[in-house]
Amino acid sequence: MSPASSRLRWLSLLLIVGAGCATSSLSGFDEPEFPAVIARYQTLEGIKVLALATEANGRFAWGVVAKMESEADALDGALGRCRRAARSGGMRATCYAFAVGDDPASDTVRSCAARRLPSRRCHMQRQHQGKLRK
Repeated sequence: MSPASSRLRWLSLLLIVGAGCATSSLSGFDEPEFPAVIARYQTLEGIKVLALATEANGRFAWGVVAKMESEADALDGALGRCRRAARSGGMRATCYAFAVGDDPASDTVRSCAARRLPSRRCHMQRQHQGKLRK
């Protein structure tokens, strides 16, 4: 995919979220840079979750849902979007919650501390979770 078509795809996804639909969802892999994903995530309102998968080579996939009825629905939706994005990018990495609401996903943070998740995934969690604060 060319850089121009990637940007167009990302912008079209942003327009879908900004259109005021009942629920919002986004997903992708490798693009845009993950800090840009977090910045966009911060603008979303309501019950929201950001899920992330990473591979040892640095590739990543993500999924976001917002404006959901419950946190459980948001988690299921974000993980599903992340899995679909990972598969479409040819990735086999597992998706885990990165953020729930405006906070780092506590289950993921605990699992990283206990070394139960892949080190690359935990590195991304530690590196970027501080960007969640507005």
